[in-house]
Amino acid sequence: MSSYSSPTTGFAGIYYYHPKSTMSAVADFGIRWHIPFKINGEVAAIVGPNQWTYFEIPAGTHEYHVTNDLFPTKTNIDLLEGGNYFFLGSLIGLAFSLDRTPMVIHLVEQDKIDEVISMMASGELKRIAHDTGRDDENQEVDAAPE
Repeated sequence: MSSYSSPTTGFAGIYYYHPKSTMSAVADFGIRWHIPFKINGEVAAIVGPNQWTYFEIPAGTHEYHVTNDLFPTKTNIDLLEGGNYFFLGSLIGLAFSLDRTPMVIHLVEQDKIDEVISMMASGELKRIAHDTGRDDENQEVDAAPE
């Protein structure tokens, strides 16, 4: 991936990904940990291990869920028009435990963002169609936006 997508006028671009890690190793045993990304109380996207997606949201202040458990933690974020933002979907809890909490982290360090872009470009992370939880949407698509 040589560059970011340019969001539509009036919108911000969101890159949401879930790398496979020690915490998602249970996925190797047939359990797929799909992590929802909730913005303004609605599921905006869902990704599984080694997947990423891109979508746009109107610029402005939005509330997103940092954790999606019984007592969700929420925070506000200001999304600037034309800006691109990277969010990591992860699981917290004990490795190999089925009792883990989905967590969404906003990446701000450029070296972490560059690492994600590298994983997207190499195919280590597979791009999926923008998924909001409907079964017909979680399909892989071309590797990266132009």
